[in-house]
Amino acid sequence: MKVIVCEVNKKPYIYEMEQIEILNTLMDGYMKMFFNEDSFAAICKRESISNLEPNNRLNINNDFILVGIQYGKIVSLYDEQIDYIINTILKDTI
Repeated sequence: MKVIVCEVNKKPYIYEMEQIEILNTLMDGYMKMFFNEDSFAAICKRESISNLEPNNRLNINNDFILVGIQYGKIVSLYDEQIDYIINTILKDTI
């Protein structure tokens, strides 16, 4: 599955992950969902969302991954979603 990995002080990058890796990450963290014409979710630690000084437009203050969401299930991001996310939402990240 294609995901976008966002690490503090690094440019976001695309990474291929197995679904089990994503589920293991989710078991350890928290999922924040975003809905527009392309549904996706950020998976991160719960305390990363509660911090008041976000380092990106998603208001997440630590490392996180972005995955696709379809019918309530985690799916791979498709190329158009990746372009949209990187060129708009994550444009000023770092």
